[in-house]
Amino acid sequence: MNNVYVKLFFNGSNLITIQDSLDLEILSILEEKNSSINDILEITGKSKPSIFNHLKYLKENNIVGVITNESDHRKKIFFLKQEPIFELSDGQFNLLSSDNYDTFKNNFLELPQYNSMLGLIQCLFIALDNSGLKLDNFLFYFGKMWGFKLFDEFYNENFNLFMQDVTSSFEKVIPGVFIFGFKDGNYQLDYYNEFADTSLKSEINPVCIIIKGILTALLSSFYGLEVVVTETSCCNKGNDSCTFVIDMTDKEFIKGDCFL
Repeated sequence: MNNVYVKLFFNGSNLITIQDSLDLEILSILEEKNSSINDILEITGKSKPSIFNHLKYLKENNIVGVITNESDHRKKIFFLKQEPIFELSDGQFNLLSSDNYDTFKNNFLELPQYNSMLGLIQCLFIALDNSGLKLDNFLFYFGKMWGFKLFDEFYNENFNLFMQDVTSSFEKVIPGVFIFGFKDGNYQLDYYNEFADTSLKSEINPVCIIIKGILTALLSSFYGLEVVVTETSCCNKGNDSCTFVIDMTDKEFIKGDCFL
């Protein structure tokens, strides 16, 4: 087995995280070739009931499929139905299948669950955070994907109107109030969240990292410039607001859009 902690699959309706070592081993076997239950038993050395339970879970999530052997109808052959989209290991995040990623991006963000995306991400984060993984890169990447979608949806040549529509859309899916403006030579987003949980044990606030990704995608797409987003305060750390300062490489481009 490779040193893989978690693989993420999109089964057509949900993002599925696989982090159990035996699940990962079974998937690794099926990535090499379609296999019978006896093949899997021989390689893993595990008990038949255990393998059946793990295969059942993978089948129920539409990750693994089963066909009947043509020469022996009593023999079942298992195969991998879905390729993993993402691989998360300690400190690293890899995109494994660009084709499946495109399917995920084009379908998952159009599902009804998109309207409660924050809750979905929170659940995913909690599940993965318990494994001890560093998830900054994944959360930031997810935020950028969301940001590019928002850019396509709300683009307006008038930057002020564009950001008003964007922040209004934020408030429909993320509890709290968003105020976007220009201060001390930089764009700034203040997020006021009365439901912030200051008791969170993790140093990572998934919402904040996702918002950083969203802002990075939005402003870099609008201006075609390099954008660096820094969070200078956070509600979960006891501050009044989560404040994001957006630094751009060419300030001349934004002078005409200042509205604070």
